[in-house]
Amino acid sequence: MTSIAPILGAALVAGTAFAAADAAQPGDRRTGTIEVTVTYAGQGSWKRSLEHGSHVYDRKLVYRMPLVGHYGPASGFEEIDAKLPPAIEGPIPEQKMSKADIADLSATFEAAEAACGEDEDCLVQAMKGKARQLHAAGKIEVPKQMPKANLPDFARFLVISGDCPRSVATLSAADRYDETLIEGSEGAGGLRRQTYSVAGTATLRGGKGDKGDTHHCRFNAVIDTRTNMYGLQLPIWARVAASDGRPGGARDVDFTGTGGSARLAEKLDARTRWLELPMPAGGKLMTGHRVLENVNDAGPDGTPIRATVDWKITLD
Repeated sequence: MTSIAPILGAALVAGTAFAAADAAQPGDRRTGTIEVTVTYAGQGSWKRSLEHGSHVYDRKLVYRMPLVGHYGPASGFEEIDAKLPPAIEGPIPEQKMSKADIADLSATFEAAEAACGEDEDCLVQAMKGKARQLHAAGKIEVPKQMPKANLPDFARFLVISGDCPRSVATLSAADRYDETLIEGSEGAGGLRRQTYSVAGTATLRGGKGDKGDTHHCRFNAVIDTRTNMYGLQLPIWARVAASDGRPGGARDVDFTGTGGSARLAEKLDARTRWLELPMPAGGKLMTGHRVLENVNDAGPDGTPIRATVDWKITLD
């Protein structure tokens, strides 16, 4: 079973879909850069019998990456694309066409295309004539009102992605700790106070994928030229090795930008996904500021961390 309606409907509106597009055309591209700064802050304390301590988390993630955008009919974001109109609007009656009928219809369509060339009125008339023949033979039911065919606007969305191999990301940590601990066995050596920091800086140039220290490469954005809105997925997670300055021997520790583990990345991605942001005038400079509480789910030590996110997207 098939229907003549989609073919006829598409022919009727084919000439108007492209005329509605703005100055951008399929295949056009734009370039630019994105700069992101994420600062992490948190402080907490603990107490265990006579021992006690406090700590301050002080971390920052900065990354900069070239961008390239291409115009297309879809945004790449499921939530946005789900709002696009269906390809065919309106009821399509059930048809009673055999495989032979379908082959005959396809041959007629191909012949009409060859004969009519770019003359859309010619193509529509040819297919209407075939539809009347099939209708008279009881093969199809032509609806009284033709369903609407929504041809996609092939230049509606500017889909933007990062050039990860040319990215530069820096993650720095300067956490501070103040602890009072029991010296030796309890009651034997008294209490000893120690202060130390866990500090380090890593600069990551280029990317090797979406895992580990290149998670910032998951950035993507889209501009909807019809609604004059933009959306983006803004990763704020990265990894760096920092020097543990505790007395008794320094060692490297694996840091995430949020003080949590790599398993937090998926949750953080969901919280840094903004899809309905107003486009500034001119559409060449987009800046934003967000404050996210408890980005580490309070962590194993119960200390929540706040992330302050600032972004700047510049397009040519």
